[in-house]
Amino acid sequence: MNMSSLSRRERREYAKKIGLLGKKESYEEMMGRFKRSKLAGDFLHTHHLQEVKNIQIDQDQDREEEIQKEEESNPFGFLGKR
Repeated sequence: MNMSSLSRRERREYAKKIGLLGKKESYEEMMGRFKRSKLAGDFLHTHHLQEVKNIQIDQDQDREEEIQKEEESNPFGFLGKR
C-alpha cells in the first residue's frame, strides 16, 4: 500500500487499525521510541552521506580515467594541443 497517496484521514485510520494510535505509553516507553527513531534517522543520514561520497569518488575516478585516455591518445597533450 502506497501510504503517500492516501489522505491524512486514511493514513490515521490505517495506523489505528494496526494499533499505532490510541495506546497509552509510559514516559520510558515514549523515550525509548524517540531514541529508536533518532537511531534510525542517524543511520539513514549516514547511509545517505556514504552514497553521496561514493558517487563523488566514482565520478572523480571516471574523470581521471578520461584524462589518462586523452593523454595516451595525444602524445603532444603536454603542449596544450589536442
